[in-house]
Amino acid sequence: MKTGPSLMSLRMSMIDSSAEKQEELKAQIADFQETVNELFALTRKRIEIEGSKFSVITDNGTLPVGALSSGEMQVLLILLRVFLLGKRESIVLIDEPENSLDIDWQFELINLLVRFNPNAQFFITTHSPALFGDGWGDKVWYMEQITK
Repeated sequence: MKTGPSLMSLRMSMIDSSAEKQEELKAQIADFQETVNELFALTRKRIEIEGSKFSVITDNGTLPVGALSSGEMQVLLILLRVFLLGKRESIVLIDEPENSLDIDWQFELINLLVRFNPNAQFFITTHSPALFGDGWGDKVWYMEQITK
């Protein structure tokens, strides 16, 4: 089973890249980190990416990424997966991403997904209208419309 790109494979591609491409990839990783940290600001946590390793920084020190709450881990993994696709045309299936997510993060999720990959098509199953509350309502298809 192919698992797709990883942060390690992105870092490895930097080794074989031109200096210009390396700087571009570093900037993309820094943008990802900054975006996640803006999202995590209310939790008083931030992530640091060093090589292919993630750390969680809190007021009490450094923690492993496994110390994140289930909602924090969920949003981090979803965003990381989409980020690692780059800007490639992709189809991304996400099943009920609102589980364990703070309501404010639900409002932000689609904007962040599209920001990290504007060329992807996202198919999201959800019971939460908050996911589409930030101007995405006209993009919603209801199952009744599809199955008729």
